Amino acid sequence: MKLNSLRRKAAFPFLFLFAEMVFAGFSLPAHSNPGAHIESARQQINALLIKQAGATLDALAAQKQWPEHDYQLNVFMPASVASLTLCSTPPVINAPHPQTSLRQFNYEVVCKGTTPWQVKASVKPDVYVPVLMPARTLERGEAISADDLILKKFNISNQRGELLFNADDAVGLSARRTLGAYKPITLAQLQQPLLIKRDEAVTIVSQSGGISASTAGVALKNGYRGEVIKVQNANSQRVISAAVTDSGVVKALTAAE
Repeated sequence: MKLNSLRRKAAFPFLFLFAEMVFAGFSLPAHSNPGAHIESARQQINALLIKQAGATLDALAAQKQWPEHDYQLNVFMPASVASLTLCSTPPVINAPHPQTSLRQFNYEVVCKGTTPWQVKASVKPDVYVPVLMPARTLERGEAISADDLILKKFNISNQRGELLFNADDAVGLSARRTLGAYKPITLAQLQQPLLIKRDEAVTIVSQSGGISASTAGVALKNGYRGEVIKVQNANSQRVISAAVTDSGVVKALTAAE
């Protein structure tokens, strides 16, 4: 048994839509008033699931700081609920496990009334949130600017990887691989910008006891900001490990580092 509920987070009253049940030979009106009198256990369960799943999504939105969100709730319950009697007391809902995945929320609805019953049901949400996307194809290694990005609504329910919702999280970074236009960007697809190229002349900065010194060197590999690479001291020819701090600049690591 499947029911749909659509909720739009906007400056107008909430709208709920119910689609036809897809199996077990039951059907629902195409539209249902959430304030209507509840006359069956099925309606009790459905209303409770919608309320709980909606609260879960709103809490996630606040936690993850989504700028806005719309969602459609797809409610699934066993066909056997049609034979259950209306619970004489308000049923309660339990979540066996923390609802951490947007793919599906699993619940257990319990009636403790004169004719008790217990039902396992689930809600599969479709959640639409503005996410960061390239406004054009970004080539591998290309530095990203604010003009390269747009925010576009996308169903994040089945998306793998950590999506980005703020341009500040991507500006200044570079693409690990080619990123297609108008496709969601994940954090794993980005990296610090390439600041040093192999065989490039670099300045090696050494610090000890508050004293700083610098000398010329050569990078033995490409280096991204914060990455530790091998460099060769141009004077002593000694190869050392150093952290990339800026374009053409590395910091020699001490034994403690």
